[in-house]
Amino acid sequence: MAVDSGKQPFQAMALIVGKILASLSEAIIPIILVRFLSMEEVGILSGVLLVYALLAPVFATAFPDALVYFLPTRMPDERRAIAVKVALIMFLMGVVAGLLLLFLGLVAFFLPGFLAGITDSVVGGVSVMGPSGLKYLLVLALYPLGDFPARMLPNLLIIEDRAKTAATVGVVKSLLAVFAILVPVLLHLDLWVIISCYSISGLLYGLFLVYYLLVLFPRANGKKTVVDVSAGQIVRFAVPMGITEATMLLYNRVDQFLVALVFAASLVAQYKIGAWQIPFVTSIAYSVGSVYAPHFRTLMHEGKAEEAIRIWRLSIEKVALISVPLGLVFVVGAEELIELLFTKEYLGAAMVFRLYCFLTVGRVAAFGNVLVAAGRPELIFRVAVLSFVANIVFSVPAMFLIGLEGPALGTLLAFIVHVVLFCRCIAEATGMRGQNVFPLVSYLKTLSIGFVAALCGFLLKMNLGGSAGLRFAAIAFCVIGCFALFGTLSGRIKGEDWNFILSLPGTVLKRRVANG
Repeated sequence: MAVDSGKQPFQAMALIVGKILASLSEAIIPIILVRFLSMEEVGILSGVLLVYALLAPVFATAFPDALVYFLPTRMPDERRAIAVKVALIMFLMGVVAGLLLLFLGLVAFFLPGFLAGITDSVVGGVSVMGPSGLKYLLVLALYPLGDFPARMLPNLLIIEDRAKTAATVGVVKSLLAVFAILVPVLLHLDLWVIISCYSISGLLYGLFLVYYLLVLFPRANGKKTVVDVSAGQIVRFAVPMGITEATMLLYNRVDQFLVALVFAASLVAQYKIGAWQIPFVTSIAYSVGSVYAPHFRTLMHEGKAEEAIRIWRLSIEKVALISVPLGLVFVVGAEELIELLFTKEYLGAAMVFRLYCFLTVGRVAAFGNVLVAAGRPELIFRVAVLSFVANIVFSVPAMFLIGLEGPALGTLLAFIVHVVLFCRCIAEATGMRGQNVFPLVSYLKTLSIGFVAALCGFLLKMNLGGSAGLRFAAIAFCVIGCFALFGTLSGRIKGEDWNFILSLPGTVLKRRVANG
């Protein structure tokens, strides 16, 4: 399938807008939960979803990423056949994961004394990893039946040149989850009903995959298409990446898992609120990476690795112009935002939140997509394992020395190691010099302007009064305004960047008219 490189910026923008809308709807969940559930219930619900988040990659593996590798250069009938194979494999994986969740839930429900003796006594209170939390896995067991297969849908739609549809589907999935959780919460129903409704939302989302497989690949005749890609090949490609993905997720969530193991449910709730990562900002880099992934794969296949990296570096420079100032807004206004969104009861989460916002400032690239496009997914596993080890090495001592904020600090330090490792592996996969992979000098220049803007924000914050909302609005206006001013004066923000932003609404309208 040919790839029109001129469409990438607008596809990326469409996907980013969709991600922002989806993440904004998801952001409503914790904001309302803290007002209707006790801190202990928030901690238990967070722990149940954390267990699923850690379990899912082990079984869902990296089959969605396999689509990016196997589909782009094939004819429609072949793409349909491969997509159906992937969907069936992922459904079977969902069945296995559901049975495991069911087993864990049964143990927690019928043997609560055994688990309580191991967990509750350790944390000195109700443990989210004890029977109080794990018993709810009984009703969560249905969720992977729909969630696992549907995880391939965004990649499939992007490959078929439907980035806007992928964004819309993402919003719909988010809204399903939001309503599934918030409706029973607002009706003052218990956690059993809340998690049951969440499971049903996963099943409903799975139906979207069935619908789009029929829409994207209508059969012209009744003949079965034979392709040279077997289920075994897909599994052999995806399983190593799945192990990698699971390890990478452990690296990303090891701090939350440590907190869930060591602290009581009420403190887990505080940490969970602090670990809220401004999803509409963090999704920017990953959205851009997802849109460009098929194009990178095509370039790598044609032996144009340097061209792919050149485009990738340029995308990082542009993403940094958005992620850096937005992330620093929340670094400066951490206390104001926590008080505004989650009430003063959760102000203890502000420092954890600030440390996570520094992570956001550094999330300017999707590294894994480049290695997948280069056909070297095994290198991601190396990065994942070493990053996971680094996170443990930093987080465990920090947790015992500092307390609740320790794992967040450890995760931030491990992220620096994570980026360095990825850059070294990309250099190995593409045959380029390490210093030519990541645009470090350009990023540091953008970051320095951001820090000056953040300093202006902190000086303003020290002299602010009024409500939390007004204080945060003033901080945001100051930081973003100073960044825009200093960035333009220094030449970091170019005229073409402003022209792209200002012309975007008209360009989108013209494309809509042209497409009927």
